[in-house]
Amino acid sequence: MTVSAARPDVILPFSGRVGEVDYRPVRVVPRTCTVADASRYFAASDIDYLVLHDHRIPIGVVNKLDLLRRNMTRPIEPSAAIAELMTTQVITVQEDEPVLESLLFMIRHQVDFLLIMRGREVVGIVGQQDWLSLQTQYPTQLVQKIASASSIDALAGLRSEANAVVWRNFETKGDAVSLTGIVTLLNDAITRRAISLCVQDLVTLGRGEPPAPFAWIGMGSEGRSAQTVTTDQDNGLVYQDVPDDDRPRVDAWFGELAQRVVTALEVCGFQRCEGNAMATNPDLRGTQSHWEKLFERIVTTSDDKDLFEACIYFDFRYLFGKQALVGALRAHLTRTIAAHPFFLRHLVETTVQGTRPPLRQMRWRLYALTGIAPPPFDLKKCGLMPLDSAVRVLALRDGVEATATLQRLQHCLENGRISKSLADDVRKAFDFLLRLRFKLEFSAAHDPAGRSATEKHLVDLRTLPPAQARYLVDALATVLRLQERVYEQIVGRPIHWSVR
Repeated sequence: MTVSAARPDVILPFSGRVGEVDYRPVRVVPRTCTVADASRYFAASDIDYLVLHDHRIPIGVVNKLDLLRRNMTRPIEPSAAIAELMTTQVITVQEDEPVLESLLFMIRHQVDFLLIMRGREVVGIVGQQDWLSLQTQYPTQLVQKIASASSIDALAGLRSEANAVVWRNFETKGDAVSLTGIVTLLNDAITRRAISLCVQDLVTLGRGEPPAPFAWIGMGSEGRSAQTVTTDQDNGLVYQDVPDDDRPRVDAWFGELAQRVVTALEVCGFQRCEGNAMATNPDLRGTQSHWEKLFERIVTTSDDKDLFEACIYFDFRYLFGKQALVGALRAHLTRTIAAHPFFLRHLVETTVQGTRPPLRQMRWRLYALTGIAPPPFDLKKCGLMPLDSAVRVLALRDGVEATATLQRLQHCLENGRISKSLADDVRKAFDFLLRLRFKLEFSAAHDPAGRSATEKHLVDLRTLPPAQARYLVDALATVLRLQERVYEQIVGRPIHWSVR
């Protein structure tokens, strides 16, 4: 089967809904269906899948090929229940769900197929193999190649291939949130393979296996699953508590691992963090107790500067190793923040004062009146960072485990922290600002003269079409509204006029 969009104006796989895909048809049968009945159903139509149900709930799937293979090797009685052959791993998805999210779920969780639902009705089935015809757009085989890469140099070549996939889809106007999903999927795969290769190297060199269970974590944009193509490293390493006598030896092993992994990622094109927010930093590599004390210190004693720089630590996300260590660390952070309620006030005051969109500045006020463009500004620092920071504050307040900004936003909406209208506006603003960031980085990547790290995120309103300039102003205004809403919720009063 060739997968294609039911509507020609839908770009797959980065936009559209599952129901717009040319999926495989199925026949729904009761769990009492016999082998004889199943054989008749398969023979009478082009359907390759039967979905068994119990009280209208799908409980299993039978593939025509599975039945044929079984009858060729060990024939089954016609009166036997076909349920003996069914696959019981049944994952369903509603037809109005985004295509990309569904496909990424299949890759991450190694799911072979998804049942497509219309309400409670099964309407079709789609499998990973059905998407292999979209190799220029869908990274199934690329993820598999990354997972089996035999060296860091091979990984570096695959990173270039991954970037090419993203840029091709950017040129076909894939939405920004979907693009970051693909970037995150590929970058996570590269990071995990790099760690595996570095661990193997240490074993080969006679350093032995990891001396304690550990987990590699991503922070900042990596933790928020919001990386773009040109991104630096923000990572850390946590390992299980060990006796004090063993700690020097254990930390020396993990210190060497961190050096190797960070270097490997640099070879693959991930620049080192200028702020040293990497596992090679002893502050960001240590036992679970070490990390717990680090978060306690940030929550209780940080000044404005330290807190502002440490905000990205709160976005930590599991990438490799023992996931339970990361879950325990998140739970400890939540308890620590709950025990120190003044911290959130300190955090919101620091982030709001440190990252405000420029709309209230005089040159921007004059732009609204005269149309004379203000100076270029940094989209990342003055647009996306304030939005991420505001949503982060509310997520930390409610102990939300999700780290992606839009997932956090959804929890804020469900918890009644913000209105639906504001949440909808924030989603639109986030997508527009992220799309504009991709555009800036795309232009920088294809600029023969080259641009510095600072210049690649500068936005000059004079270079934007009038409609985009208006959208940008609206998006920045939404970020201001969000900040003011979050500030008032946490502090209990409106933002002071001097900050507005």
